[in-house]
Amino acid sequence: THILACGWYGMGLLGLQSHDGSWIDDVSNDKWERYNSAFYFAMSLFHGNPVMPAINFAEKAFTTWVMYAVFVGNIWLVSTITTAMTHLELLATRRSGMWGSLEKWLLDKNVSPQLRTKIKKSAQKMLVDMEENQPESSVELLQLLSDPLRVEIHFDMFGRVLVTHPFFKCYEISNEIGMRKICHTAVETLTFASDDLIFRDGETPSEAKCFFPFSGLLRYWNPDS
Repeated sequence: THILACGWYGMGLLGLQSHDGSWIDDVSNDKWERYNSAFYFAMSLFHGNPVMPAINFAEKAFTTWVMYAVFVGNIWLVSTITTAMTHLELLATRRSGMWGSLEKWLLDKNVSPQLRTKIKKSAQKMLVDMEENQPESSVELLQLLSDPLRVEIHFDMFGRVLVTHPFFKCYEISNEIGMRKICHTAVETLTFASDDLIFRDGETPSEAKCFFPFSGLLRYWNPDS
């Protein structure tokens, strides 16, 4: 508004200098009175109803272009807000449907109330993690990158975590290419909820694997101790 007021005041000064008439002719010589009038006029442009008539050509051109810009800006603002509200409504509807489907499935399968509560807490955490940590597969532009560049990305992401283990630290020194291949093809990120049991004593996985925590804490519990 201040910039528009200064621009309108400048148009008035140009009119005085060219003797074409100006809105300043109807205002006192006090500079603050002139500025207040210009500011008042600038505010009125946002409502599409200028409170002062444009006298000379410069003032008419200024008023026309500012009102056009305000009109386009209002359209853009309204459309942006509408799009954002529609997007939020779709997300809310989708999430509500997901929770409704889960609740129906749990009831149909006669899952115990205690386990239902645990499942809901875990699902809620997974949704939050998905929003905060977007999966790589959902980023379309990443799929267009060259394979060597994606290898570089995975090595930067996972290499610093793997080298906390003495074996992988030595392996990176002796065979960096192999370390990059491990980060690219053999590492995946998993998310666990609080109190999830990751593995049991004596359990043999179908594929050998080890876990490296990125965040959070793992608690090892021995029932015999």
